[in-house]
Amino acid sequence: MTLEQKERRKAVLRYAVSVPEWNLALKHRAAAELTKCAILLMSVSQMMLATDAEDRFYPGRLDYGMSPTGYAKAISDAEYSLGTAASALEAVVALADESNAFPLISSTQTGGLDDAMGNIEAAYNSGLGWLADLCRAHGMDEVTYDHG
Repeated sequence: MTLEQKERRKAVLRYAVSVPEWNLALKHRAAAELTKCAILLMSVSQMMLATDAEDRFYPGRLDYGMSPTGYAKAISDAEYSLGTAASALEAVVALADESNAFPLISSTQTGGLDDAMGNIEAAYNSGLGWLADLCRAHGMDEVTYDHG
């Protein structure tokens, strides 16, 4: 994400929380998006476990009662929901920073809007970094980039 995109995102969030009549709606939207994301992630997790269990009970069976397109759609929906949940969390942090929507939470406790954006990206990179370390330990060659 470019610096310009980050600044625009912060400006939009700060403006949104400066509209007092939107504060409650932003909190409710955040709660709804976080709940939806949790449900979709649990659904994907349940599908993975059910498929693994069926594979162990019926090793030669190819149809687990779930179509590949249904599984792909569940994953796609969860991916999209992670993004909307992340944006909802940013709105919550912006509310804590810029308004009195959460009187018990100050920007020093949340780390502020810049930290929220950075934490989400850092967590993603950390998860991917863990997997990359595991792959290297297993013998994967380093990826090289040849440009030209």
